[in-house]
Amino acid sequence: MDANEKDQNKNLMIALVLTGLVLVGWQYLFPQPLPESSVQQKTTEASTSTDKIQNDNINVVTGKDIDLSKEATNEVNSTEFILENESARVVISNFLELKSFSYKNTSRNLNEVFPEFGAKISILEDGKRFEQGFNLNQISPTEIEFSQSKTSGLLRLNSDGQLLIKAKSDQGLQFVGSIVSKEESKDQKVNNFVYYTDELVTEAVGEDLFEEKDIKLGWFGIDYDYHVLAFVVPGNSFHLRGEKSELKLANLRALNELEFKVSFLKKNYDDLANLGDNLKNAVDFGIWSVIALPMLRGLQLFYSYLQNWGLAIIFLTILIRLAMFPLQHSSFKSMKKMQVLQPELKKIKEKYKDDQRKQQEQTMALFKKHGANPVGGCLPLFLQMPIFFAFYRMLYNSVELVDAPFYLWIQDLSERDPFYILPALVGGAMYFSMKLNPQTSMDPAQQKIMKFMPLMFSAFLFTLPAGLNLYIFVSTIVGMAQQIFVYKRTPSSVSA
Repeated sequence: MDANEKDQNKNLMIALVLTGLVLVGWQYLFPQPLPESSVQQKTTEASTSTDKIQNDNINVVTGKDIDLSKEATNEVNSTEFILENESARVVISNFLELKSFSYKNTSRNLNEVFPEFGAKISILEDGKRFEQGFNLNQISPTEIEFSQSKTSGLLRLNSDGQLLIKAKSDQGLQFVGSIVSKEESKDQKVNNFVYYTDELVTEAVGEDLFEEKDIKLGWFGIDYDYHVLAFVVPGNSFHLRGEKSELKLANLRALNELEFKVSFLKKNYDDLANLGDNLKNAVDFGIWSVIALPMLRGLQLFYSYLQNWGLAIIFLTILIRLAMFPLQHSSFKSMKKMQVLQPELKKIKEKYKDDQRKQQEQTMALFKKHGANPVGGCLPLFLQMPIFFAFYRMLYNSVELVDAPFYLWIQDLSERDPFYILPALVGGAMYFSMKLNPQTSMDPAQQKIMKFMPLMFSAFLFTLPAGLNLYIFVSTIVGMAQQIFVYKRTPSSVSA
């Protein structure tokens, strides 16, 4: 999660706290979606006996020895090669530097998603770099052989769109990978460095980027905007080191053979799961994954019938609201009772304004007489919050919304509303929803602040995807309808 997204989530949580039931199902203060691993273990030797180098004279470069200045590409000697099949197209240099990576089933390529990003792969022989690059020989549209000194290898673009890199040498090889984000990137889009280890996806950004550790990796890469670039290195032990906006890794042990994959993927949960290597963990549902994944299946089911992701969001939102109605009914009923009792509460407050103890006793007696509970509306609200939080996380991570049109002016549900119509509609719905809950117990200053909440809330939504705005609007409208339904069936006056 980048810095901008965290700021948006913080603002939205403030809106939730201030507006209470109006914002049921909206936003919350996110736990880190990419939880930091609390265990930074020194890994055991990961190589099998056939992979181990027995010669103690082999040089091994550690993370502390990684110097990216030595990895600068010699532009004079740089040559680009293309690997292409029905799934993907990759442009790579003889220095094994990714120049372009695009999938045929998406309109976006690596350079468009990560405009301020650089990826470099180095293979070291006996601890030394190949300063002049490799000799590359293209043997087919999807395969390139490379060699230098005593090292030989193969680049192959698999049918699933993953780039396979294999190398071998009797002198001992190391993989050194680096991903770089330029500091001048204004919106910090590409600071989402991530790595997978011990069944956790960890974000390395900000101060965490400066951590230095030895870990056993499954994959590492960069994550942003419904896409992930992953270097898959399962089971290998690495030294990880971060500097400024760079993440660097090197094998802890030299090997006779190296094999790893590079994948630039849309974060489609099912596609990533099919590829294996725990890449599915790049789709972050946070702590709500147990709930969010079934919701994703529900969204996909509605789409299979409706053939429109916007309509699928609407119908799934209505279904969830209906499923939550028993809890909401209790909450709305309790709120209505408290609203009806407000005149009596004001009388008690005025009558016993100089006796706080008596005022409290009379207030509790009034609640008991009419079966009202001042916190009765809160418990059902908190019980249903995980459902709405999970739905939000599911939508925020749904790559299905990318390039998915709705109707009229909404041509991409993953992008913000170009005319801000949906945020304005949400603000209007929120205003009328607040009218259903007169805050008579608030002092005048608080009431004035609440009047501005719809406008402020709309402003918070301007930069969020249209799909999320659609969900919030429909959820608010359905919630209002349910509240009106309950209020009409709840007595509007108290008996003597």
